[in-house]
Amino acid sequence: MRPPLQFRALVLTAADRGEDDRLLGLLTPERGRVTALARRARGSRRRFGAALEPFRLVEAALRPTDGGLFFLEGAATLEAPLGVDPGFDEMASAWLCLELAAAFAVADHPQVELFELVLGGLRRLGLRREGAAAVRQSVLWGTLALSGWAPDLERCAACGSPGPWAGVALDADRGGLLCGKCLPPGGRALPGSAAEHWAALARGLPAGAGEDGAEAALLRFVERHAGRPLRSA
Repeated sequence: MRPPLQFRALVLTAADRGEDDRLLGLLTPERGRVTALARRARGSRRRFGAALEPFRLVEAALRPTDGGLFFLEGAATLEAPLGVDPGFDEMASAWLCLELAAAFAVADHPQVELFELVLGGLRRLGLRREGAAAVRQSVLWGTLALSGWAPDLERCAACGSPGPWAGVALDADRGGLLCGKCLPPGGRALPGSAAEHWAALARGLPAGAGEDGAEAALLRFVERHAGRPLRSA
């Protein structure tokens, strides 16, 4: 029998399995996305306590199997980054952070930067020193950047013209920014300030809530590259 390995892990998902087991989706810096089965979890508070809930940062003892599944032998809570009483906006944004991690993390591959991005987003939401919209948009953009899908904001992806523009749009099909002149029929142009908002996100600057419609356009762009809608959005 293989010995368990010790990892710091963020609990992304947790679902009951059978009469007493719990199936977990975890994000680790060293192994990326991990699926782990905690056997007899609901009857073993001594081994797991309250560690098997989403948003927890835990120290996990994971024993690998030949099929890629891990058995969770033990887990101890290291941190609850959201705090004890998050508000509705903070909780909704935190779920989006976890769903982004589950959608973009690669299994059996180091994901140090994504791990720190998501954990940092949860901590920022827990502190409530900035708006939840600003935090979740920075995590959205950061996830795109780490995945190599961040759009070029300097030139129109269709005609190549440089900004600034009076109207802009994000186009997932072309993988970048469109100026107002290159929008497809029926497409909606956002004010040019939306591009400035996305540029601030790309530079890691405080971006606030952003232009009306800028977050929705960014979300659609992310969902296209995730390959599915994000339910928490």
